[in-house]
Amino acid sequence: MFGALLLLGAILHACTTTKDGFSYRLYHNTTAHFNGHFNAGESIKKGEAKLRSGHSENYDEILPLFIYGTEETAKEAFPEMERAIENCEKVISRHTITNDSKKGKKRPKLNKWIDENYMIIGKAYFYKRNYFNAEELFQFVSRKYKEEETQVISTTWLARSYIARGENSKATQALNRVSPAEETDNQVKADYYMVWADNYIQLGKYNEAAEKLETALKYIDKKRNRARPHFILAQLYQRINKSTEALREYDAVIHSRAPY
Repeated sequence: MFGALLLLGAILHACTTTKDGFSYRLYHNTTAHFNGHFNAGESIKKGEAKLRSGHSENYDEILPLFIYGTEETAKEAFPEMERAIENCEKVISRHTITNDSKKGKKRPKLNKWIDENYMIIGKAYFYKRNYFNAEELFQFVSRKYKEEETQVISTTWLARSYIARGENSKATQALNRVSPAEETDNQVKADYYMVWADNYIQLGKYNEAAEKLETALKYIDKKRNRARPHFILAQLYQRINKSTEALREYDAVIHSRAPY
């Protein structure tokens, strides 16, 4: 009983965000991960599933690389997006440590999951089609958090928002500012090059789009997830009269366990 009281006292004491130390960082990072990043991320996934379920394909046109839904399906996903925003805003306000007075000593990273929580809020605004709020969040993350992978992720999503608003020149400028390193996570690299391809498709630059999509496919690990990019790449090759390459890509779709 006494041990449990001591543990409870330690947890309550660790709730402060104005003190720094191993226990403070461990507590706030763990809570920011599971209460914010993980749970809010699950809400985003549920909302994305709603957007996909209401989507119908037009195979006579180049398929969209990303499914964002319509105005109506976006509204259906509002509850999940609002839940994600609420969770992450609460985590940021309660678990951002403001005291970094003990630099250099061995301890968990300061505010490890806070940038991810900001990114989830940005994504939720994006899926709600509130692009200006989303852009503010992605730009904030890009300015404040300088880790290479964070820079690529935030800039990739910023470019997505520009593309959704038809600001393709801004998307091009944003994507040109970063480039994934060799050690960058494969999914992050795949997303970056697919957004490049999406931008070029919107601009009608099918040669450039095909080149970026070829690169993206190198980094998509799951065979099932490669089906859609392969199909779109085949469509692009058809548009630029590269029949041999188009047939190769359609054949790859057949071997990718495509859901369609």
